[in-house]
Amino acid sequence: MEGFESVARYRPPYDALYHGTTLERAKLILSSNFDLALAGSKTNAPLPAVSTSLNRDIAQEHAEWAVKKFGGEPAVLIIDPSNLNILSGSRFLAMGDFMKAVQRIKRTGRYDAAEVFDVDEGDGIEEMEVLIFNLKKIRARLA
Repeated sequence: MEGFESVARYRPPYDALYHGTTLERAKLILSSNFDLALAGSKTNAPLPAVSTSLNRDIAQEHAEWAVKKFGGEPAVLIIDPSNLNILSGSRFLAMGDFMKAVQRIKRTGRYDAAEVFDVDEGDGIEEMEVLIFNLKKIRARLA
């Protein structure tokens, strides 16, 4: 299957990911009871994943935005990516159509997450986003 060639496990160069949401939703994510059908409801861009950023300030902005939309208190999760099998951004972006790529990755079950940016090419670097598909592998804490 194109995009899933056997390669050595990718080791991302970052040691934390951040997710901004409401406190109520953060607790659901931490308990692995988050319904992925709700993912993207904040932005009206439903994805079967939790969107994270390498930038804590961006996550804080997302948390404040979530509170304006849903009420409650803002919360930022700090996620340890070390146990996630992450598809590199260059490999993800080479797969073409964004939604089809996400669906293919989910179907195979080979990856827990995917980068949605490629630093070398400059694609997607505005938010430095990483999508996490396997919530059971998330090791996180509230900021």
